[in-house]
Amino acid sequence: MLLWQLIKSALGLNLLARYASPKSALTRFGLEMGKELFRVGLRKWENGGRSSGAQPGAAEARAVSGKALILGESGAWRTFMEKLAARNIYVVRPEELQPLLQNMRAACKPAIDRFHSQVAACVRYKNARIALLRAEPGIFSALINWFLILKTKYDISRLFALEQRYAAVLAGDMAEVEAALQSPELAGALAELEVIEKLKELPGDCIVLNDVRLKARKIRKFNGGAALVSAQLDHLVITPAGVFVLETKRWSRKFAQEGVYHDPFDQVQRAGNVCFNLLKAEFGGVMVRNVIVCAGSLPTPPEESFTKVTNIAGLNGYILWFKEKALDPIAIRDIREYLRAGMPPPLAVAHSTELAPAERLNSAFLRETLQHAERAGCGEAAGKSRAVLIPTEPPPLKAHEDVKYMPPAMRKALEEKEKEKRQALLSKKSGETAAPEVGKTQEPLSTNAPKDLTYMPPSMRAEFEEK
Repeated sequence: MLLWQLIKSALGLNLLARYASPKSALTRFGLEMGKELFRVGLRKWENGGRSSGAQPGAAEARAVSGKALILGESGAWRTFMEKLAARNIYVVRPEELQPLLQNMRAACKPAIDRFHSQVAACVRYKNARIALLRAEPGIFSALINWFLILKTKYDISRLFALEQRYAAVLAGDMAEVEAALQSPELAGALAELEVIEKLKELPGDCIVLNDVRLKARKIRKFNGGAALVSAQLDHLVITPAGVFVLETKRWSRKFAQEGVYHDPFDQVQRAGNVCFNLLKAEFGGVMVRNVIVCAGSLPTPPEESFTKVTNIAGLNGYILWFKEKALDPIAIRDIREYLRAGMPPPLAVAHSTELAPAERLNSAFLRETLQHAERAGCGEAAGKSRAVLIPTEPPPLKAHEDVKYMPPAMRKALEEKEKEKRQALLSKKSGETAAPEVGKTQEPLSTNAPKDLTYMPPSMRAEFEEK
């Protein structure tokens, strides 16, 4: 095994193209072979030490269970979710899109009606504020309040504009989901998810990394073209036979014939070249094979292409066709940890799409106005006047306020009852005054009597005269 890796490293050295003199090329070749021998021997020694005292871990457990380790998620589906999340539309699986669209259609009109009631409450609060400002006396107060009234009217116009915008946002969300269901991005994401499900059937000694993003250590030119700086890999499979770089495509035949796309063969070869160079610098050379997984139609592959093109059904068969044991479990684990650093963190997705209008519209003005309107509706004042008014009359009684807001018929009946009570009381008092007690004669008051005696009741006046 050590000799084979040395031969592969020697074949990978292109010394004559870099050095004009054969002597300098042989010197460089000796140095490179010495470094390679030291690197391979050191790795073999480390692997042997780890394997001697290693306990059965996740790799051995997967080998027993027969399931491959799947790390990461589909990059196309991640991009699709981020695009929807930018509009506050959250989904976790593709199966949630159609029910979500149905729920949005059913909840659109009730949501608009609820928001309309909230805007109406805010408008009532603003109108009450205008009434308070107009009620303040004084020329100076009227001058200042004129500007405040203009601002309050402008706030009312903003509320109506927010109501129209909210309806437009809900309609735009539904249109976004409808367009997403028919988009080619969703088709590509579904193809990658289908490939991931197929790769789960690989044996336990295989590891699958999804959405791997690699950055080259050195800028290299690929086939004399543009420089290789970075690469994004749809899937990367690590097996004992080596590493497989997978590029998933789902195109219609018409789209494939038009040719308005990035060349998938060039794309996967560039990604495989970046991966090979990184693994060679870190692990001393690892076999990397390029595969295009076809979930639709693809153009004719170019001549002398070393890229394998297969459908999803035959993907696992091609990967398992290679039987050599070029990588031991320790090397597979090290490669996994090295390439795993290029994977993005999991996407945190909220599961609720029910957002308040203020949050959906991102409006602090609407949020503040709703809070003021709610406080006003709970019994607080609709708004505070700028000036402090000194009351000149006692505040009206609660009963008077109740009568003021009664319906006309109820208020009239109550007033008639009060009138009858007053008339009965007056008639009773007049009867007591007109019918004096039997056996007593009431003498007229003298002209010299105090004026207050004139307004006294008869019984009190008689008692006062006796005294």
